[in-house]
Amino acid sequence: MNKRTKNTVQLFDKYAESYAQRFMDVSLYAPSLKEFCRLLPPHGSMLELGCGPGNVTAFLLKQREDLQILATDLSEEMLKITRKNLPGISCRPLNFKELENWPHRYEAVMAAFCLPYLNQAETASFMHQLAVILEPGGIIYMSLMEGDHELSGMQKSSNGQDEMMIFYHSRDWLLAQLQEKGFEVVFDQLIDQPEEHRSSGKDLVIIARSLTGD
Repeated sequence: MNKRTKNTVQLFDKYAESYAQRFMDVSLYAPSLKEFCRLLPPHGSMLELGCGPGNVTAFLLKQREDLQILATDLSEEMLKITRKNLPGISCRPLNFKELENWPHRYEAVMAAFCLPYLNQAETASFMHQLAVILEPGGIIYMSLMEGDHELSGMQKSSNGQDEMMIFYHSRDWLLAQLQEKGFEVVFDQLIDQPEEHRSSGKDLVIIARSLTGD
């Protein structure tokens, strides 16, 4: 784990409870999450990366209680909240930057707001790793703050006491990367951020299908 990742995890541990209160409602992303669920097979296997307090997990299970979800995060405090909110859910620590040797394949991967913590090189590597761990025809869901990569930089927490590195990625760059890594984009949407959460302006959701699975 590099220094940047370690700092990010420490801050998510520190602010886990306040983050859960602020972001538990995912209704803004409901259309895209429902579309994601529609694309998944019955009893589909899903790896969730950066699950946070289980906000997305809870929404998905309300739509599709048949899904077989493994929820993962590097923040132990976030995992504690997920386990509390969703008793019986399978959870474990996992660094989504290090999927090279992950032994399992899945029919879907959920990566809600993981890309803000990856630079361009890490994002390109991440997409390659996703292509490896997805079954042929598998589905990936990604969400992020859309914007020019040059906007990336240190951002302060809402109380102004701490800061972490946040990366922005443009829609065109991401779509090109997905195509290069063997994905077909089946859904993409730009969403205005709520005023109280606004940083760069719009969130981007992309759902893509792996064309090769290897």
